[in-house]
Amino acid sequence: MRQCLLSKRYDEALEILEIPIDDLDLDVLSIQYAFLTGQTEFAYHYYLLYFYYGSMVYIALKEYQKAYDFTKLVGRDIVSC
Repeated sequence: MRQCLLSKRYDEALEILEIPIDDLDLDVLSIQYAFLTGQTEFAYHYYLLYFYYGSMVYIALKEYQKAYDFTKLVGRDIVSC
């Protein structure tokens, strides 16, 4: 997602954003991350970065309501951590 932003390839980022991930079970994701990387802690900031970068993509595409919704998710999840 970050690379799409840096290269201004917003349409490619949009394909990723259309896949809903907000219903993921982060505990399961943590276990999978630990198995694949050997690291014991899942970096929740990657999950948050998805929504942060997503909001930036939506702003670039002038889809302000979706950008606002993604920004709210980042704020909500930071508070709940």
